[in-house]
Amino acid sequence: MALGINNQGQVVGVSALNDQATPAQGHHAFLWTSGTGMQDLGALPGGATSVGLGINEAGDVVGQSMDAEGNPRGFLWHNGVMNDFNGLATGSSLYLLFAESINARGEIAGFGATEKGDVHGFVTVPVNGSHASWLVAESVRIALPEDVRKLVRERLPVSRFGRPVR
Repeated sequence: MALGINNQGQVVGVSALNDQATPAQGHHAFLWTSGTGMQDLGALPGGATSVGLGINEAGDVVGQSMDAEGNPRGFLWHNGVMNDFNGLATGSSLYLLFAESINARGEIAGFGATEKGDVHGFVTVPVNGSHASWLVAESVRIALPEDVRKLVRERLPVSRFGRPVR
């Protein structure tokens, strides 16, 4: 399934790895170009599945990788390497669940969660214009009904994900 395209005609999305793939495993993010065809981007270490959600003009891909239990982590794929975005972003107590989109300046938007289960949208900016670290420049709480917040806390407790970004 194609989910993003840039002006270079590069496409990102998710593809089944085999006929036995399930929604919980057996799917990986891909990058397609006319020159190389479909390239499997893999998953983060310990990941069972991934999905490419956005791509910028430089060919940097953002998305989500999940382990076999469904615990999500946002990722950045740059120069052929997939990185856990939680290890690259600073300045927030959020655990970054999805990296949704990336623009030409390298600013990344997505969703994260607090230890209390509050879901926030975030925007990051690259520090010193590099791909080594990002600063969470803005975080906005997404108002969820209490019953939905309770489900998030029960099904996706941040303690299962790991440490929040600091």
